[in-house]
Amino acid sequence: MDKTETYIKMSDCPEIQARSPHVHFNYFAGPKSHTIYYGGIDVIETNYIWLPRQDDLQKMVGKYPVVFEKFVNEVGINDFNYGLEEMFEWGLFEEYSNSTSMEQLWLAFVMKELYQKQWDGTEWKEIKE
Repeated sequence: MDKTETYIKMSDCPEIQARSPHVHFNYFAGPKSHTIYYGGIDVIETNYIWLPRQDDLQKMVGKYPVVFEKFVNEVGINDFNYGLEEMFEWGLFEEYSNSTSMEQLWLAFVMKELYQKQWDGTEWKEIKE
């Protein structure tokens, strides 16, 4: 589970926070210190940031195996014998090159598929075609 400052920033957007299940056994980051909490937090009454797990992100864009096939085709992964770091070094992800974890990669995929936005390293920007 990605608990980095970058992933917290990426997750802290209205599109993702609106999808928070508001139930126990989720990861949250504190509003100021970004201390990571696991469990139930009433995020409606606080400024805690929900950190979606990879399975949460996958559910947002469809059902397995259809969503997995679409993801593989989109990011260009065709050989799972290599690590994520190697794939980034080889430039296999191009527009997803700011991602450093599978959660970040899936979040970037969700934001592109559902909201036509791309992470620029600092914030989500609309993709202009």
